[in-house]
Amino acid sequence: MKLTYITLFFFSIVLLRAANPSADNRPQEKLSYQSIFNQIIATPEKAINLADSAENLRIIPEYKAHIIRSRAYARLKNEKKALEYALAAFHTDSVQNDSTAYMNVCQILSNCYIELSRQNEAIEYATKAIQIARSQGNKSVEATSMISISRAQNELAQKDKAIETLDQAIELLQGTTDPEEKCTLISLYMEKLRNIMIQEKNEEAINTGKEVEALLEKMEQTGDMQETRVDMHLGYLYSFLCEAYQLIGEEQAAASYYQKFLTTKFAQKPQGRTRADPYLLLIKDYKQVIHNTLERERLTPAQDTINKDYTVMLAKLKNTYSLMGDYKTALQYSDRLSNIRKELYARDKENAAMELAIAYETNEKETKIIKQEMELKQRNTFLGASLGIIILLILLLWISYRNSKVIKRKNKITVNQVNQLLAYKNELLAIKERDKEAELSHQEELPKSDSKTQTDPDQPIDQDSFILLEEIMHKEKLYLKSDLTREDVLKRLHMDKNRFSRMIQSNTEDNYTNYIGNLRMEHSIQLMKQYPYYNLEAIALDSGLGNVRALHRLFKNKIGMTPTEYKKALHVN
Repeated sequence: MKLTYITLFFFSIVLLRAANPSADNRPQEKLSYQSIFNQIIATPEKAINLADSAENLRIIPEYKAHIIRSRAYARLKNEKKALEYALAAFHTDSVQNDSTAYMNVCQILSNCYIELSRQNEAIEYATKAIQIARSQGNKSVEATSMISISRAQNELAQKDKAIETLDQAIELLQGTTDPEEKCTLISLYMEKLRNIMIQEKNEEAINTGKEVEALLEKMEQTGDMQETRVDMHLGYLYSFLCEAYQLIGEEQAAASYYQKFLTTKFAQKPQGRTRADPYLLLIKDYKQVIHNTLERERLTPAQDTINKDYTVMLAKLKNTYSLMGDYKTALQYSDRLSNIRKELYARDKENAAMELAIAYETNEKETKIIKQEMELKQRNTFLGASLGIIILLILLLWISYRNSKVIKRKNKITVNQVNQLLAYKNELLAIKERDKEAELSHQEELPKSDSKTQTDPDQPIDQDSFILLEEIMHKEKLYLKSDLTREDVLKRLHMDKNRFSRMIQSNTEDNYTNYIGNLRMEHSIQLMKQYPYYNLEAIALDSGLGNVRALHRLFKNKIGMTPTEYKKALHVN
């Protein structure tokens, strides 16, 4: 009887599966490449987890999982992780042996490098994509890659060259009948229009905008582009045109295009509505600008407010309230903006510290392996000592040679560690400089009377003062003065000795003497790299140290090597 029930149970399962054959396929459908890819914009974290599962179950290949991760991390504003996975995809055999996949991953890498301000590498990978696209006759990908090159050129302050690159891409697709290439052509025109507006070539922007308007209307009639995409492009276009017309004094035409902008579905969404804010600022409709920005801010998730895009919104609110004369509200937004920028700085610093820790751990493991190899060789040497004096002498000579090689390798590792640490420090300094420039570009000066009423005299200034100290030290290179005293620095910072000591301790976990010593040692290392034929005495004097002994003592205390050893290891291939 029991066997009968078991048989009936399994038979019922078979019937249920037969009645619903698609049930087993549902997990695979959810884990398909396209299904996961479509979730990147809305839920990037979920897309990453699904990519892990799909790769483990071998539903999608490794390189496609890496592409999803790269795009998802880019959406999360983690550009370094995005680049890491894009490079992982690039180095897989699947991508290296498939020209189409190779071309697409090169495009992703180019965009990653642009976000990381590594423009030369961005151009390099975009050029690789163009070469493959030309060999396949894929004009759409070729033109899209030229957009990446144009953006990189813009970042390199090659404004005219960037527009020239876009013109070449437009000429490539001019007169095309392919719907996909027509869509790419519109993207090229919009990118060119954005660049022209930045350069304040308003009349040229109007002429280009009218060309795009006619092309979009024609594509809408022929159905070559989806209605939603046409509407989005028209929204962007009208926002550019109303601003351009207002800037050349044709207010009626500007108002007309603003009304056209409002009729688009694009303008009904908070994110789209803010596109017309530059025009509204020109006509001094500050209340509408504030309304648009607050609507967009309201829809921003709470966990997505620590990023540079959100600081742009806050800066706009601060500036607009200042223009209205509402300085109290402007100051509130200024405080919020300052706090978020500090959090961004702290996060960047933490990420850099984590990378340094990983690099240090990796180097420690390599050093340990080298040490183990050396110990193994020494044990083998002792075992062979019984073979005789001649063999022993040979082994001792061999050990001596190996030891010298190991020491050279260890010294080289130490040099690499120091160089990496200095590179990471320079990167942090560059981040600080960019953040400061961004803050200065958005900050409006408040009236003196209002500023005084809002200042809190008890507010701690240690961190801000240290940032100022760093700026003075690196811009004016005060540490290179051999006669620099603590009193000289105190005068520049307008700070008493005790407060200064606490500031140095809290920000560097060290004292003033070691802080200056570190800066001088870093400078001496830079001199060794740039001028390999400088003698140590010249390096010591140029670094603000009195003599070679001071340089020797500094190197020995800091990195356990003499300047001579460091210099020698630095130039060993």
